[in-house]
Amino acid sequence: MNSKFLALILTSAVALSACSGQPANQNAAASASTAASSAAPTNEQGRVTLTSSDGKVTIETAGQFTDKMGDADLMPQDVPADKVKLLQKDGVTETVLMVVNTGSTKTPSDYFAKVKAALEADKSLSNLQFGDIAANSMEYGFSQADEQGNVTLNERCKIWVQGEQIYSICATNTDSNQEVLAAALRGIKTIN
Repeated sequence: MNSKFLALILTSAVALSACSGQPANQNAAASASTAASSAAPTNEQGRVTLTSSDGKVTIETAGQFTDKMGDADLMPQDVPADKVKLLQKDGVTETVLMVVNTGSTKTPSDYFAKVKAALEADKSLSNLQFGDIAANSMEYGFSQADEQGNVTLNERCKIWVQGEQIYSICATNTDSNQEVLAAALRGIKTIN
């Protein structure tokens, strides 16, 4: 999984450096990393609410998710562990949900434009789709394939700017299509 999330993180890093973004406060990130991300059933229909370790993002979704913060194989490559705020995997569908604090920006529209340009320039991505781009968020999805054309990753993400902090909230799976992954992300809420 490490290489699978790489495109998002590289895109965010490119956009951050291009926007002169700064990494998130190290002290806040360190203290947030000590809190575990949680999953709590919200009703009997298999709905769960997943909460980031810093308490800033919740995702209400369906599935049988378990915390995977300690699973090095699922951690995004080249991302410090204290930036990963949620890492959960559905044991039935194999969908992985993650929340990463990728830094900060004072101009979300410039940041989103640079992310979009970097994604469009990445020739390893196929089926690139962009959803809504709003004042504080943007959505996108893509697939990646191996040399034989076999899909190795489908990913759907929402980048959310809360205050000046940037959160990348993603659903990944090798088998699910973009609509299924988008549905997994519909219940995103941020908390100030």
